[in-house]
Amino acid sequence: MQCVVEVVKGSLPILDYVPTRTNEDLQQASTRIAGAYRRKSSLWNSYFRYARLKAQGLAWSDAEFVSAAERAFESTAFLEASCSVVLSDYALKRHQRRRAQPYVPH
Repeated sequence: MQCVVEVVKGSLPILDYVPTRTNEDLQQASTRIAGAYRRKSSLWNSYFRYARLKAQGLAWSDAEFVSAAERAFESTAFLEASCSVVLSDYALKRHQRRRAQPYVPH
């Protein structure tokens, strides 16, 4: 999971907007945002391709490697990291809830 979050943090912003439904829970929102990220991020696609090759070289199970990546994309850590990369209703709502800081230069 740490590798996925670090790759997301290093990504350039994704030019896509992911609307979330009003009754959608965090798990569903995370799945939709992750789908947009994986389709559009050239950094993720390059990293994942290279990581799979390295895992195969170490004789790791490919199915378990892919499953671990999927679980990471379903985590709250991914959802929080994706707010700075993929614009979504979740990210906008999260930004609106932040309180103004008292020590902002004017």
